[in-house]
Amino acid sequence: SMKVLMAKVEFFFPFVHSLKEKRQILRKVKDRLFANFHVTIHEVSHQDKWQRALLGFALVGNDATKLSSVGDKILDTLVDLGLG
Repeated sequence: SMKVLMAKVEFFFPFVHSLKEKRQILRKVKDRLFANFHVTIHEVSHQDKWQRALLGFALVGNDATKLSSVGDKILDTLVDLGLG
């Protein structure tokens, strides 16, 4: 049977002063996650706010344990980048 893992992660960037700066940070995050996990992550809310971002991603597979493990690694990567 098909299993789905969905996650939303909210960020606050206290030292960001423009949408351009926020987008540069998010682009680097998205590129890193795609390179490491082949997962795409998208900004799902707060697109017009320069100090906030709500990112979402979903994983699909047939092994819930593996999905959970990959999800945890993605979240750990965000923490390692100083974003979680």
